[in-house]
Amino acid sequence: SETLEEFQAAFPQLLDLIFEHESDARTSQACSCGSGANRTTRCYDCFCYEPSCFFIRHDIAALRDEIAAVNLGHYGLPCPSKYATNLKFTVIDVNGIHQTRIRFCSCEGFPDRSQQLMKARLFPATMSQPTTAFTFQVLKQFHLLHLEGKLSAYDFIGALRRLSDNAFPQRTAPGWERTPPQLRHLIQIQYTADGNHHSNKYAKNTDPDDISLYDGKAYYPRDAEYREYIKNLPKGAPEAAPCDHLNVHTKQNRKKFKNMELTGIVNIQCGHIFIKSTVDLQLGEKHGNVDYALDHAILNTKPQPVSELYLAFVRVCDHIFSYDNSCSLCVNALKRFIENFPDEAELVEKFRWLIPLLHVQNHKDNCTYLYSSAYVRGAGHFHGETAEMPWVELNQLAPQTRQMNNGH
Repeated sequence: SETLEEFQAAFPQLLDLIFEHESDARTSQACSCGSGANRTTRCYDCFCYEPSCFFIRHDIAALRDEIAAVNLGHYGLPCPSKYATNLKFTVIDVNGIHQTRIRFCSCEGFPDRSQQLMKARLFPATMSQPTTAFTFQVLKQFHLLHLEGKLSAYDFIGALRRLSDNAFPQRTAPGWERTPPQLRHLIQIQYTADGNHHSNKYAKNTDPDDISLYDGKAYYPRDAEYREYIKNLPKGAPEAAPCDHLNVHTKQNRKKFKNMELTGIVNIQCGHIFIKSTVDLQLGEKHGNVDYALDHAILNTKPQPVSELYLAFVRVCDHIFSYDNSCSLCVNALKRFIENFPDEAELVEKFRWLIPLLHVQNHKDNCTYLYSSAYVRGAGHFHGETAEMPWVELNQLAPQTRQMNNGH
């Protein structure tokens, strides 16, 4: 606990040091090679490597210059043949998937492309005219991870893809805030919510001073504030539901949660399956749990101080919220937000509520007409079930988190 406390105090400094590696102040300065060119590149895999105007073998990152390429067949030197050209090539290495250029040898009697790649420790994806290759290092890494951790090729490539580009740029079209009402489905913001009772935790004797590295970070709210909020929720019977199919307040079997401190979690996600917030459940999915998760999801994307751009986002965008119990949740949602989260009440007032297409089939007929995307104007083909998709991955963590202490 004391060791983690030291790390917690140093987090801002550590983050600054990590971000320093995202750029180098010496780029665009004169290169030390004496050619008069400017430094353009720094290798991520080398320690204390000076930015340079040229590329060497271990740097297979994107080569934007038509002249620059990885040369094969002449020990790193360009092929002198007039027929040699730089070809666009995809190379998969331990640090990601890279678009680069390769200059194959075109001299008389030269080996074919596959042989040249193999001599350069690059395994071709196809034997005939390959345009993709894997480094020997990445193949060895996958081999060991597969043997030791049973990691599938699908998951391994997924990790490499995220190493290559795990984010997307903000590309807001100019004038979006003037979108007319009949076209606002084009700038629609989609929220989905769902609870999961596999991700639970036993009540355990734990260190009262245990420090969590995740408390209040990313999609997790501050635990002390959340517990205080839950403690102050009104006690007694849950709100009456207009539909009796999914009464998640009362249908959970209390016996299966014996000796459990936390009985599950609720996730709020966007329509692209990015998790925006996660909160713990104490027994069943109460409206208060979902409200807090939604509030935290909104706060995660709300700038401080509030900007004119955000106010336009609230005012202009079409906001849709999909949840398997929306028919009950939406009845007094605005009233609860005015009481508990007044700063977000204006946004929640603009919500249009959906029930996911698969779930709505087992609701009352009236729920279908009111909350199915097939009947909600502008909802298009949005099925609203995206909150279900991460559970196949997160449920694999449940046997571990079930036995962890509060700090983890």
